[in-house]
This record gives sequence, structure tokens and C-alpha cells, in this order.
Amino acid sequence: MKRVSKRKTIQKRSRNKRFSVDVLVNEALQKGKWRDFYTEGSTIGELLEITVETYDLEEFVAERLEMSYISHTGGGASKRVLLKAADLIEGTRRIEADGAEVPLLLRNLELHVGMQQGDVVDQDVTCDSQFMLDVIPSIGAAMRAKYRWLPATDKLYLVMDNAGGHGTNDAKKEYTRILGNYNIEIIWQVPRSPETNMLDLGVWMSIQSAVMRTHRMKRCQHDALAKSVMVAWEKYLNIRAFTHVHGRLRVALVCICEDAGGNTMIEAKRGKLYRDATIIDLTREEEEQAEQPAAADVQIEAQIPRRLVQIDDSDDSI
Repeated sequence: MKRVSKRKTIQKRSRNKRFSVDVLVNEALQKGKWRDFYTEGSTIGELLEITVETYDLEEFVAERLEMSYISHTGGGASKRVLLKAADLIEGTRRIEADGAEVPLLLRNLELHVGMQQGDVVDQDVTCDSQFMLDVIPSIGAAMRAKYRWLPATDKLYLVMDNAGGHGTNDAKKEYTRILGNYNIEIIWQVPRSPETNMLDLGVWMSIQSAVMRTHRMKRCQHDALAKSVMVAWEKYLNIRAFTHVHGRLRVALVCICEDAGGNTMIEAKRGKLYRDATIIDLTREEEEQAEQPAAADVQIEAQIPRRLVQIDDSDDSI
């Protein structure tokens, strides 16, 4: 699996309180539970280090974890003061709005993640025509790299449904052409026929179930969700679920054939035990019937010898 997304470069310094993808960890740090780790005489750097280790914060956050407090200028304007790793709380003074100089207390400190100019982060994107045109070349290259043991002359197939986010008809024509450069052909799902798509039949559902278990109590952030999907894909997917989906596809095709291309039988048998997945070659069956005489002709032919025998018997008696 390859996650494709846009990257964003931070243009100016900022800060946030997104400490962890885990909801409980993030909530605890936002409420100031990190203050419980402070002991008298500890430096700011030591307090940050204990916080990182206790909550197992990822490296990107750990490197940018900061502490600051609000002080004021002589004119009463507020300003944020960033503490250094070697700073001590004891002995540090802050100025209140009325100009009074008071000791810095633990409760005055704020913990946050400082984002520096030039940091590169993931950016939420909307899947549309431009997005598809931007990422299709990398998808084509990734598919070829994934199946590198296949010769470039062997065609690969990419199955896609007709979701609106896949772009306009003009965009589809353009990235179909682009994928052709990688000898990849798109197979479009039949419109309004989700029963013919193995993904819609249950593959997505089985993946979603595993992802939901993995992502439980984690924040709804795109990079966190991507990590949960990867963990679920690598550790928790059940191969039997995919086998069952393949079996359901055959059943769906049988129902569609029996219903002359309609969905009525599929809807009627939804949720019922229906295991007959014998796919009948209707074309071959029609050819065989055409080669055989009609049932009425067979009945007549079967009766003719019997009548002749009866006539012969009567003639003999005479």
C-alpha cells in the first residue's frame, strides 16, 4: 500500500497542542498532567524528557516540544516567553499585567508543539480532478515497482469505481492516457452495480473493521488514520474474509445472470443463505439446445416406432 498525499511546508513559526494521535494521551497533556512529573530543581529539559518518555511521544513531536509562559512588557502588553532546556523554574520571574514582578510558578507554564519555518507536514486534500491528475503518475510508477517481476510488456489492470472524486470525464480521459504510458489499463466498474465490485461486496468492510479496532481512541487526523490503516493491513486483516468475498462475487454473478442482468434477485436473497454459485454458460447452453430437436419432435419420433411395431403385430396376426 502506498499513501499518496500533499505535503505542506510551514511558512512561519506557529504552535499547537497536537501531542499524540492517542486521544487519552493528547487529552492528558492538554490538561497539564505533565506537571505531575516535576520535582524541585528540575530543568525544563528534564521535565520535557520525562514527558516524552512517559507518553511515548513520536520523534517529530519530541523534537519540537516546548514550554513557555505569558509575561508582560512595561506598558502592559502581553508577550510569550519561550523557556530553554537549561532553565529552572525556581528563581525565574514574570511580569503581570499591572507591572508587578512575581515568581514563575509551575501552573504558569504551557506545553505545546512548536512548528518551525520549513517544517514539512501532511496536508489534508480533497480528491478531485486536479488531485487525480497530480497523483496518477506516481501511482503508475508505484504499481510498476510493486509488480517489478512482470515485464513492462505485460499489462496491469487498475479497477476503479465511478466515485465523483475521481474527476470529470475529461480528467479521466487524461489520466487514462497517462497510465497507458505505464502499460496500465483502467477497468471501470459498471455504473450503479456495486454487487459486481469485490471492494463493495465486503473487502472494504473487512478492512474498515480492522482499522476501527486499531484506530480506537485515536484522533481523527489524516496522518494518524493512515498509520492505523497500515498497522491493520500488516497485522490484523483476516484472509478468510477475502476468501468469503470472492465466493460472494460468484453468487452475485449467478443472481445477475438468472435475473437477466437485473438486481432483483440479489436484493431478494440479501442476508439469506444462498450458496449455489454455479455459473452457467448461457451462450453454450443455447447452442446445445439449438443443436437438439425440439421436445415435440422428439416425442413424435419416439412414438413412431411404437406405432409401427403395433401395426406389424396386427399384420402378423392377420
